[in-house]
Order: sequence, then C-alpha cells, then structure tokens
Amino acid sequence: MSLPFFRINMRVGYAGNIPATPVPPDGAPTWVDVTNWQNFLNTHNCPATNPPNDMFGMVDQNATKTFQTRSSLPATGIVNLATYNAAVAAGMPAYPTVTT
Repeated sequence: MSLPFFRINMRVGYAGNIPATPVPPDGAPTWVDVTNWQNFLNTHNCPATNPPNDMFGMVDQNATKTFQTRSSLPATGIVNLATYNAAVAAGMPAYPTVTT
C-alpha cells in the first residue's frame, strides 16, 4: 500500500475535503494529511489538536509555528516545503507531496 499524499502549504481551514481542490488522489474519499501532521506535532512536543480531528485550526497553526521556530524556520504557521522537509528530517514519513 502506498503512503497517503501530503499537501504542501497546508494552513488554517484545511480538512479532509477542504479546500475542494485538489481532490484527494487515487480515489481516496478524503485527505488524511492534517491528521498525520497533527500526530507528528504531538509526538514532537508541539501541542496540536489532540486527539487529531483532521481540521487544521489555530491550535495547529500555533503548534506548527513552534515546530518551525525549533527548526530555525520562519514561524508562518503554514506547512510549506521547508517545514515539510524539516519534519521529514525529524522522523515524519516522506509522503508523496502535492503543492496547493
């Protein structure tokens, strides 16, 4: 089974089917990247929504900023490519990516 895709530039408001485009790849009914990101943050002492709820909210934005600061990145709260790469370097699976 292949890994789920991960949306680069994930931000507040992203969820399983939000935004509507791009549609989840490979016939998947929803994206799972928000939940995967929330799990990653929580396991790296960056308190995100817990339990994960697949909705990127303000708590997750703040947790992302914490991770970015700890990774010497600009604290934007957006999971950009640099943030994704830092997360992979810190142990997150290297998901196939889609830039939104």
